[in-house]
Amino acid sequence: MSGITDIPDWTWNESGLSYPWLNASPDTMSSMYSMSPISHVENVIAPVFLMIGKNDLRVPPSQGYEFYNALKARGKEVFMNTYDDNHPLAKVENDVNVMINAAVFFNNCLDA
Repeated sequence: MSGITDIPDWTWNESGLSYPWLNASPDTMSSMYSMSPISHVENVIAPVFLMIGKNDLRVPPSQGYEFYNALKARGKEVFMNTYDDNHPLAKVENDVNVMINAAVFFNNCLDA
């Protein structure tokens, strides 16, 4: 994600690394990968609900799709909605949809 997000410095900082304004070395990429959710997909035990903005510049939608498919392939309980929106999913119609679907998701999880 570091190379394709609009805030690459944030990805470095979240990984505990200082941002050198250079391309990541293979060792740095390996370190970042080991901290990434996709590297821990086998350990997911809770249901997951992904809300993906198709125009997201912060978290590329492709990474959400990859995480969804990795969970599905392992038989994990995962749901995904996609929205014609950016990172904050701030369009009113999307915000309403997110709140309703999140409430339904959590209600189903708690009733299970």
